Amino acid sequence: PPQGKIGLFMSGWYAPPLADRVARRSTVAEFDAELDRIAAFERTLAADGALILKFWLHLTRHAQRRRLEKLTADPLTRWRVTKAQWEQQRQYARWTTAAERAIQRTSVGHAPWFIIDARDPRYRTLAVATELRNALFRTLDTDAPRRRRKRTAMATAVAGSPPASDASLVQRVDRERSVLDVLDMSRTLSKSAFKTGLLRQQGRLAQLQRKAEKQGRSLLLVFEGWDAAGKGGAIRRIVAALPPQ
Repeated sequence: PPQGKIGLFMSGWYAPPLADRVARRSTVAEFDAELDRIAAFERTLAADGALILKFWLHLTRHAQRRRLEKLTADPLTRWRVTKAQWEQQRQYARWTTAAERAIQRTSVGHAPWFIIDARDPRYRTLAVATELRNALFRTLDTDAPRRRRKRTAMATAVAGSPPASDASLVQRVDRERSVLDVLDMSRTLSKSAFKTGLLRQQGRLAQLQRKAEKQGRSLLLVFEGWDAAGKGGAIRRIVAALPPQ
């Protein structure tokens, strides 16, 4: 990601070498060579000022199977379980061995791995957030002088900006009737209907996304609207139905 931005990666550059090693398409020596290239890449990112945090969310074999069976048993969540996930479950020991080797060879001070017990969703979420918070505090505290200089320059720029005109605000409000004025703002949905409908539509969306991917179709979604209108909530519920990749 650009400087000042956060990038989130699901597996990222670790996925191909891990999958190749589990499928035995690569030897141990070839796997190690790929890991060394990854380590060199992460050193370059860190040298450029990037903060790199890697999380391995761990489940025991039994816990993983129990979770997949629970999702499969519910018609509203069955769509979330794929054949690839069951295949990964059958190859659990191979994945564990490859992951342990990858973590041991690539967990270093500038790009550490954090192994999180993922059985309890509340603990998992809080553990990841805590490690992220602590890392950000450590990084920002060591960079305080540069941040103070940037803050001073930003304050100077803001101080020199003219205030918004009240007349222009009145002019924007006093406008002709538009398509937004005819929107029915009285429509509601009960919590139970929302919960059931959301899961059903998320399932349909997941199936359609896989179909579109097979056909090589792209999709672009654009969200706009007032602050606090719910854009973020709508986006979260859409992406929850899609593979993070």
